[in-house]
Amino acid sequence: MKYFWDIVETIDRNSCPGFEHFHWQHNLWLVIFLAFVFVFSLVYRKAGACNLCSETGHGVRPEGCRAPYCRKHIKVLFSLALIADAIFKFIIVAVNHISILNYMPLQLCYISVMLVIIHAFIKEESPANKYIGNFLYIVGLPAGLSALLFPAWKALPAFANAMSLHSFSSHIIFVTYIVMLLAVGEIRPELRTIWVSVAALILMSSGVYAFDVTFDMNYMYLLHLSAGSPLAPFEALGDYRIGYAIILAALILVMYIVPVIVKRISNNSKKQLTH
Repeated sequence: MKYFWDIVETIDRNSCPGFEHFHWQHNLWLVIFLAFVFVFSLVYRKAGACNLCSETGHGVRPEGCRAPYCRKHIKVLFSLALIADAIFKFIIVAVNHISILNYMPLQLCYISVMLVIIHAFIKEESPANKYIGNFLYIVGLPAGLSALLFPAWKALPAFANAMSLHSFSSHIIFVTYIVMLLAVGEIRPELRTIWVSVAALILMSSGVYAFDVTFDMNYMYLLHLSAGSPLAPFEALGDYRIGYAIILAALILVMYIVPVIVKRISNNSKKQLTH
């Protein structure tokens, strides 16, 4: 526990080697992540679909509801866990006397965390619910998975370190939130929401880039790559940031357009069989 309160800026990298990508410690975290997603997706699917806090009042079950717990309460529980995790992070930063500028919530993952917290309290029929849900699907989900597969905090011990525990747990919680809502259809990918998600991402990136240049930071990795980044192969194109546009286009194709094409082909096949 010698390095428990250390962070990337204070860790002695000569005496503490951290962990390697896909080494047993990293792989164990990935197994924990998969188990967490599987369990909570099942729990959420079995939960009552009614919103106990909407029509009947907080904590009052609508007549006929026999579910042991409510999906609304699970979403709020996830949001509270993320808030607690964020407070824990700022305590770690304060203990190390590091400037808060180094730990602003300006990475895509932390922006997604904030959107999950907001999304948990929005009514399902609200337009904001649909657009935030689709942003989490096309941006938050890939960003979270990428961070878990290629963690930028690998200089820290994988388990016996507070910031490492925060980093893994916060990503696991918010990615699980997105997956469990996708599993029951509460987040429904819609082609017509893509332009909103892309426009929001461009606006966010522009603001974060201005912040990075002004304060010499590297949020969203817009000024330089992190070690082991999956964007490294795009440096051959002259600027690795071109990779962001290519990856986004590929995500739109795979996550939106391909499923629509497959669904239409499937529907046409069914019609032909009925005739």
